[in-house]
Amino acid sequence: MSIKEKRRIILISMIGVIAFVLIMIGISYAYTMFSVSQKNPNVVQAGCLRVTLEEKNNISLSNAVPISDNEGKKLQPYEFTIKNTCNTDAYYETSFVVDNVSNQSNIGNVKLFLTGDTLVEPQILNTFNKVELTNVTTSDNYKIDEGKLNAGKEKTFYLNLWIDYNTTTSGWNFNGHVVLTSTATSVSDKTNPTITFTNEGDGNLNVLATDESGVSSVCINKSTSISDCYWNRYVDNFKYEITNTTQETYYAHVRDIYGNVSVSNVAGFLDKTPPVVTIANKTCVKGTCTLTVNMTDDAGVVAYQENTSTSATTSWTNIESVKTKTITLTKTAKGTYYVYAKDKRNNIGRLAITITEDDLYIDTEKPILTVVSKGCGTNKVCTVKVKLTDNIGVASYQESSSSTAGTSWTNLSSPTTETTITLTKNALGTYYVYAKDTSDNVGSISYTLTENDYDQTPPVMTFGFDDTTHRIAKVSCTDPESGIVGEATKTQNLTGTSNVDVTFTCTNGVGKKTTETKTYLYNTCATGENTCVYGCDSCYDSCASTQTVSDGCNTCTCYDYEPVYTCNSYNYNSGSTNACGIPNCVSCSTDYKKKYYQCSYCNVCGEKTKTECVGGYVSCNCKQCHSGSDTCDWGWKL
Repeated sequence: MSIKEKRRIILISMIGVIAFVLIMIGISYAYTMFSVSQKNPNVVQAGCLRVTLEEKNNISLSNAVPISDNEGKKLQPYEFTIKNTCNTDAYYETSFVVDNVSNQSNIGNVKLFLTGDTLVEPQILNTFNKVELTNVTTSDNYKIDEGKLNAGKEKTFYLNLWIDYNTTTSGWNFNGHVVLTSTATSVSDKTNPTITFTNEGDGNLNVLATDESGVSSVCINKSTSISDCYWNRYVDNFKYEITNTTQETYYAHVRDIYGNVSVSNVAGFLDKTPPVVTIANKTCVKGTCTLTVNMTDDAGVVAYQENTSTSATTSWTNIESVKTKTITLTKTAKGTYYVYAKDKRNNIGRLAITITEDDLYIDTEKPILTVVSKGCGTNKVCTVKVKLTDNIGVASYQESSSSTAGTSWTNLSSPTTETTITLTKNALGTYYVYAKDTSDNVGSISYTLTENDYDQTPPVMTFGFDDTTHRIAKVSCTDPESGIVGEATKTQNLTGTSNVDVTFTCTNGVGKKTTETKTYLYNTCATGENTCVYGCDSCYDSCASTQTVSDGCNTCTCYDYEPVYTCNSYNYNSGSTNACGIPNCVSCSTDYKKKYYQCSYCNVCGEKTKTECVGGYVSCNCKQCHSGSDTCDWGWKL
């Protein structure tokens, strides 16, 4: 983000000779002397940024000696508070300026520790990033913190300085001061940082973050909340050391200088599993063993060694971290050899490989070759199969018409104790096959292709009948390669009323014979067919069945006061007085109308009935062979 507002500078120095500068840091190291002092006044304000100093926290390191980080962090810190009194947010940077040092390299002996809003772990001063500061002419200016201070808000910081424990030089002086650079701005970055959070399996979780305005700090915890965050100053590829050996979920919270926070999580645990070392292949030929060894580790193999020691030595072959590393070893002496693999966490895996006298045995036995089969087709192309066997392993072969092996060999995909090869030839003659084992021992075999090899199949025999009577057996022989020598066909009369066996033998041009016997089965319907179907004709009968029908009404008595109906009119006809009697009933044309209109006449006396014939078709002239025909004749079938 481009920030164009004018910068306002507050210098906090331990010397007190610069206007509105309150913090003075002076270090003089002569063998065992290390002194720091502070002077009043205690409050300075420039523009909107107010700096408050607590005089009670004066740093006093008189008679100090080089100390460890744990001791340095326990020293009384130098405390200062910054407050934004403006109504807009402010961006600030905290830098440490080296004013004077006897020897430039001694800056590397001073350690700085800053706590407060952001944690800056103990760090050698000259490992911080250098910055250029307005109105500061020195070049050794190191940015130790940065961030955003919201309007009306304040932050308190605690600064510790000490001489690094590993310092060996003496007789040098060091002076410096802290510079606060503040920029009041209404510009606000609302974009969260981007974050990549990974576990390399080496005991460290790695955080890589970027942001347009700059990444300020990072917090790693086991919660999605930042309420309990302990913020560390962010550096590129920030590393967080873990000690748990079972998998747990860690969260990385990354904050930019405007307070925007991104979070990412990763499963992390301290890898205590050593690499797995296995032998992938062991091949011993003529007194030399070739060993292929695989080393695998989920976190990555970083080094290996091989020797005859039962424990790993300090001599390692370092490699770039890979999950799988393959090496090839060559051994010519018997004994036990050890391969060690080391991962990022210095876990070590081991494999022991033993080479015996049998492994180093020098083979002198030649491969054995056997012709399994040979045959030629109708196209005069012959196929020969040869089996190759060896006590150690056949490695290659060749075939030619020469009785001496040549230099051109066909290698097998891998040495084997037994395999069968297939050769193709289209000319007569003598051929040689050679096989070579892994010790270069050569075995051979020869075979010859003759005219006889072109016909490897016996004659083919076909049995049949005469087409007319099926009472004569017919046999024929064929051979497409060399033909038939002698009788090629045979006929035999079939007699009697039982089964008959027929046997025939024929010979082809190369002397191969075929003899077969077939049984001819006696059958009363050897020829023709019987298609008869039982059935009957259909005949008409005028009285195939009978039925009972109405024959008028019985005579009944009418009553004058009952309604009178006339059947002929099919409707009511009130006023008629002569509609009673049989004639009126008979005149109804349908049974329905009689029942409807005669209810006044027949409901007492009932109807008359009679029996009538009903015509229809019936079966007649039934025969066993009503349809079809029977043309069967006796003979034989196969």
